[in-house]
Amino acid sequence: MANKTLALVGRLIFCLIFFGSAFNKVSTFDKSTGGPGVAFMAPKLDHFLGVVKAKTGITIPIDKDFYPNLLLTAAVCEAFGAFLFAMDIKFGAVALLIFMVPVTVIMHNFWDEAPNSQEQHMQMIHFLKNLSMIGAVIFYMGYSEGTTVEERRKKKEKLY
Repeated sequence: MANKTLALVGRLIFCLIFFGSAFNKVSTFDKSTGGPGVAFMAPKLDHFLGVVKAKTGITIPIDKDFYPNLLLTAAVCEAFGAFLFAMDIKFGAVALLIFMVPVTVIMHNFWDEAPNSQEQHMQMIHFLKNLSMIGAVIFYMGYSEGTTVEERRKKKEKLY
């Protein structure tokens, strides 16, 4: 039988990176420009959208004025997913995957950096870190007895 306290501590430690990152996005957010988060995200997202258009001919209609909203949406998905994941609610794992998969591909595109550069090395490390975290979340989804929101609601009703 699994040690529930140990599992909770592990989930909390795992979620620290998401809580910290979401807090940083929100605390440095600026309504008009989006702040440093958008300044960092915009060139990466522009590049990704350009590659998609060049390779597929498909234009993804995301206006640059929407970038601040996209950043806030990412922060909410990240924080909400981490909170639910920490509470052992399976939907939290889904929210974290919805956040991590596009962020990993768009923001850590080491293959587009100058070969053998420090930036390429750093982005590869971030890419592989995120990939391992995605694997951990998928592992959790496959093996955890985590509950759904409906299961938690039923348990609560039984108590009263």
